[in-house]
Amino acid sequence: MEPNQNPSGDAKKGLSPLAWVALVIVVVAIVGGAWLTMQKNTTTETTLPPITTAEKADAATVALSEQSSSDEVADIDTDLKATDFNAMEADMQAI
Repeated sequence: MEPNQNPSGDAKKGLSPLAWVALVIVVVAIVGGAWLTMQKNTTTETTLPPITTAEKADAATVALSEQSSSDEVADIDTDLKATDFNAMEADMQAI
């Protein structure tokens, strides 16, 4: 008998059947989780409401889009004077 041989005659090679089953379960769980995540992302993207256009927007939204994008003090002052804060004050009173 050679010194490196197992005395019982059966050589242990690789993983046990229980380890293989556990490995397969883990792989299936990871793949299934990734698939579900991708399905949720696709469903969310297809059910979003359409973006409103300027024709459908209310007057306040249209007014905000007409404001200047300048950071000059005079332009900011002009935008503030043109902004109607009455609706915001009415909303604050309702709270």
